[in-house]
Amino acid sequence: CADVSTAIYEKKPWIPFELTGTALVTNNRPNSTGLLLADDTGGIEVWYAGRMQGFGSIRSGDQLRVYGKTIVSSEGKFFSAGERFQILGHLPDKPTPLISGNQLRSGRFDLRIVSIRGRIIEAFRDEIDPNALFISLDAAGDTVYLTCQYRADRETFFRQHREATVVATGLVHPGTAITRRSLGRSVNLWTHEAVKIITPPPD
Repeated sequence: CADVSTAIYEKKPWIPFELTGTALVTNNRPNSTGLLLADDTGGIEVWYAGRMQGFGSIRSGDQLRVYGKTIVSSEGKFFSAGERFQILGHLPDKPTPLISGNQLRSGRFDLRIVSIRGRIIEAFRDEIDPNALFISLDAAGDTVYLTCQYRADRETFFRQHREATVVATGLVHPGTAITRRSLGRSVNLWTHEAVKIITPPPD
């Protein structure tokens, strides 16, 4: 998985892949458009390419073999497109490693799926790419960034939960997953549903 993630990060389209791994984050909806897949090398976001019948039936913990290729969209976005898959079996969900801000910056967890705990500071859209949403997190005194694709309900969720303590699960990118590599390593969220509220915001 890590090799294909690296190809996407390095903007290399049209590379075919065959990946075997575990589905770690999926929203279990019939219209699901993607999932996070992990193996021993790391993780990757696999998006539905329009030809994978039954994709929305995949559950977290399913062992999958996924075939597809890296592609670039008309907007210049690079991602992995799954074209067909096989379910090989199912394993119970395994906990993801809970890391600190220092561990995130160390590079040891690049392209791996992790959890990080902290207090939500702010959520803001990127002025360069309006499809990008950034969430700043105070992780025990370290400011770290979560990223995800912008949707109005996601922005509303994070703004409503400012000052809440959360545990967020996502894929570590060496630079931000979307536009601002200058912000350094970030945790790219699949959806705001990958954020667990530990302590709600104060009244």
